[in-house]
Amino acid sequence: MKIFVEGVQTFFLNGLAATANNFGLEITNDKNSAELIIKVDPPKNTKIDNSRDVVILAEPEVVRPDLYSLKFLESTKYILPLGKYRANRLNLKYFINWPVELPKYKRAEKTKNQKIAIVNEHKFSSSARSKYGLRRAVVKHFETNFPGKLDLYGVEWKVNRQTEMKRRLFALRNHKSIASIDFTETFSDLWRTYKSCVSHMHQDCELLSEYTASICIENDNDYISEKVWKSLYAGCPVIYVGPDLVYDQNLKNCVIVANDNLDSIVRAFEKFDSGLFEEYSLKGLDFVHSINFEEYSLEAKTREFYSNLTSLLKI
Repeated sequence: MKIFVEGVQTFFLNGLAATANNFGLEITNDKNSAELIIKVDPPKNTKIDNSRDVVILAEPEVVRPDLYSLKFLESTKYILPLGKYRANRLNLKYFINWPVELPKYKRAEKTKNQKIAIVNEHKFSSSARSKYGLRRAVVKHFETNFPGKLDLYGVEWKVNRQTEMKRRLFALRNHKSIASIDFTETFSDLWRTYKSCVSHMHQDCELLSEYTASICIENDNDYISEKVWKSLYAGCPVIYVGPDLVYDQNLKNCVIVANDNLDSIVRAFEKFDSGLFEEYSLKGLDFVHSINFEEYSLEAKTREFYSNLTSLLKI
């Protein structure tokens, strides 16, 4: 069977192409000759051909709510959500995961600056599932109670008021139902200036190696983002808010887990002294360089991809 793949990063696509024959499949560059088409987060109003299209739900619901509408889910025959947490939430059996591609820079020992970092480009979502409001609450808490302790990275935190209002109103257009809109989330903190915002963080997040810890609040609680892995690679301990990590115990053992509320995050920060942060820094570094990390490798995730794909299609 020939498969055409849209929207997958080259790193993963090359791995899929190299191993497809092991499963009696072939990755092709000719879409017209393909018997199966993999579509990652197809654009809104894309016509899905249920005879040959497989949709991967990669973006979380807070970013692409249209892909999670009951109408779309019920009308699309073949769906592979990103990760088991999301699959469970959607009551779907099969799923895929992206492989973790660690940064390429050579890590050097650096003196920690005794600050906490948050890396996130965007600051709001109109979805009722959004954790953006919690992230803003954490930033405000640090700016008020620990001035100078937090550095916030992300260009969207500095846009002008006119652009901010346009983007918030535009986000509402993604929703099919008014019930899925969180109006408090959509319009709160509209004119606030975030003094802790410093700049954009480079894709590899190498600067995190200079920080005592990072706070990673996932946009939604059904997936694990790449920021976690980049922080661990940098030797920067992670205060983590996301899924319960029941399927990722090795990761859970080397991050500081907090619940999705401000008090829990603040307590996690306040109870950890420099010695414990150093302990978690070493745990994270040991993990990403250990044999246990192979479960997130390109080889492991290509096998998982084809295993779940063939099971979904019953081939």
